[in-house]
Amino acid sequence: MLSVVLLVAIWMYRHHKLPYGHVDISEDPGPPPASPLLGLRPLQLLEVKARGRFGCVWKGQILNEYVAVKIFPIQNKESWQNEREVFLTPGMRHENILRFIGAERRGSHLDTELWLVSEFHERGSLSDFLKGSVVSWCELCHIAESMARGLAYLHEDIPGLKGDKHKPAIAHRDFKSKNIILRSDLTAVIADFGLAVCFEPGEPPGETHGQVGTRRYMAPEVLEGAINFQRDAFLRIDMYAVGLVLWEVVSRCRAADGNRPHTSAVHNSHHVRAPVYYKPND
Repeated sequence: MLSVVLLVAIWMYRHHKLPYGHVDISEDPGPPPASPLLGLRPLQLLEVKARGRFGCVWKGQILNEYVAVKIFPIQNKESWQNEREVFLTPGMRHENILRFIGAERRGSHLDTELWLVSEFHERGSLSDFLKGSVVSWCELCHIAESMARGLAYLHEDIPGLKGDKHKPAIAHRDFKSKNIILRSDLTAVIADFGLAVCFEPGEPPGETHGQVGTRRYMAPEVLEGAINFQRDAFLRIDMYAVGLVLWEVVSRCRAADGNRPHTSAVHNSHHVRAPVYYKPND
C-alpha cells in the first residue's frame, strides 16, 4: 500500500505543475498588504492552539473572522522575518498554501512580540489530527493529492506573473506533518516557512545551513552533512520528508473491511522511520 501511495504522490507532484489547483497564475495579484491595514482592525487573542521552537500559535478573531496568530519572541526575529518575506514573495497565493493576512510588531524593547497572522482552520495540523483519527482510503488520497499540489507549486519557478514579476522556486526545509494544516474537508495546506529558502534565477540562495529542520524528517545526506548546496538538492530533501509524512498517513488508514491496515512490511523497512507522536516540541 505504501508503494502505491508513494508512486501516486510522485506522479501528482510531477504532473500537476501546470494546473496548480484552482489558481490563475497570470492574474495573481500577490499577497495582501501586511501592516498597517492589520493594525486598523481589532485583533483579539482567544486561546493557544500550539507551541513550537519559534513561538506559539493562537486562535484569534478579527471582527467576524477567526485567524491564526503565530507569536515570536524578539529573540526569534530572524525566523519571523524570513517567514514574512516568503509569504510576501510574488505568487504565494495558492489553495494548498496557508493564506497570509499580515505581520506586525507588538510592544517595545524587551517586551516586543512579532506576530504573523494567517487563516485559521479548526482541525489544526495533520499531526494532531492523526493522533486521534483514522482515515479512509479516499481521505488518504485527498490529503496526499492536495499536499503534493501545494509542494509542487512551492517548488516551481514561475515566470510571467502580472507586472513582470515571477515566483521563484522555494524549498520548505522543515516539511513535516505538524506543518501541514487541514481544512474542514481534509484538504491540506502547507504552513510554517521560517526555514524556507527562495532560489532566484541566476543568484545564489544566500546564507544557508545544512542541518536545519526536524531531525526525524531529515534525509540521510542532511544527517551526514553531505548536502550539495544547490536548488535541486534542497527540493529533493523536501521530497524525502514527504515520503515520511505519507507513511504517517498510511499508518492511520483503514483497510477496506474497516480495520487498520497491516503495516508489518513498512515497519520492517530500513528506509522509513516511524512517527513518534509523544514528542510535543518537534
